[in-house]
Amino acid sequence: MADLKDFDKLDMIEQMTILDEIKETKDKSTIPDLLEIYALKKCDQATHEMLYHTLFDLMAGDAEAMTVGLRHPARRVKILAVRRAKKPPVTVILPLLLELLQRDQEPQILEETLRTLAVYDNENLLEKLIPFLFHENEIIIAAAMNALISTGNEEVGAIFIDIINGDENLNNPDKECHISTILAVKHLGRWPDDMAKEFLKAKLNHPNTTFHQAVETALARLDQNLP
Repeated sequence: MADLKDFDKLDMIEQMTILDEIKETKDKSTIPDLLEIYALKKCDQATHEMLYHTLFDLMAGDAEAMTVGLRHPARRVKILAVRRAKKPPVTVILPLLLELLQRDQEPQILEETLRTLAVYDNENLLEKLIPFLFHENEIIIAAAMNALISTGNEEVGAIFIDIINGDENLNNPDKECHISTILAVKHLGRWPDDMAKEFLKAKLNHPNTTFHQAVETALARLDQNLP
């Protein structure tokens, strides 16, 4: 096992050498100590980035290490663990990701968690994701919509249509539609069924310019079968 005592007090070359050795030998026993070093971020940026990539490699497919990361108090450690749980997806981690989604409202953690959930093909995620369609942050809304599409649940298209129809500004050409409406149109263009296509076609002559442009783009995506 590499000696990580006083790691932050070593010079950068020594730090890099140790991390390179750990990465080469795939020494998973170092993960807990490395996570604590990463959490404190007392090293130079170059070392910190190498530390991130070393941990990312070591934690691949390791549910125990990801569990420690997801439950860690440090924001950066949680984000690392969430990203590591994305590829490849680790099914036993799913409950912890959903727990984090409910427990931590920090925007980047929410966004990263939603992006990771998008690779977990589970239609039962629907009810967990719907509340984030009404978040104040448009990046989180978009991530939630993307995750919804990944569930493959047949209700997804109807949910997007309900969001669009529920916009009180939709029929007023002098007012901007809500960002959630435009995002719903965009993602409806990724939902290849007849209901989505017919709904969008019916909106082609809509007087709201922003909405009209979004509809045209979504229909083009459907016609070209783009993901």
